[in-house]
Amino acid sequence: LHTLRMESQRDRHEIVHGYCRQPGQEKVIFVVGSTTGQLQNTTVSDDVVGRKTAFLARASVNDSLTLTLDWYVQITAAEEGEMVGLRCAVTNDGKHVYVGGDIYDGAVLHYH
Repeated sequence: LHTLRMESQRDRHEIVHGYCRQPGQEKVIFVVGSTTGQLQNTTVSDDVVGRKTAFLARASVNDSLTLTLDWYVQITAAEEGEMVGLRCAVTNDGKHVYVGGDIYDGAVLHYH
């Protein structure tokens, strides 16, 4: 059993909605989800906090079978829009990760 904590702000919620792996690569996993806060070490405007935004994160399984968070990005919507990341897919060479999800109120995407 592996656990990974996505952390933003007090009284905010992070939900993992899906994950994907690069074909043939068992030591790396990508997770997608949503948050109502600002993830640590990301820069999003104050008006985003409280709205659903998506995230994509990469984690590695190390030799002791624990997960290490390698990196993550927060994907926000302009103005009043909300969005959630639901699924992802990785290219065979691992160079690209695609995120699919729901975007509400005709939002325009930004990532941080």
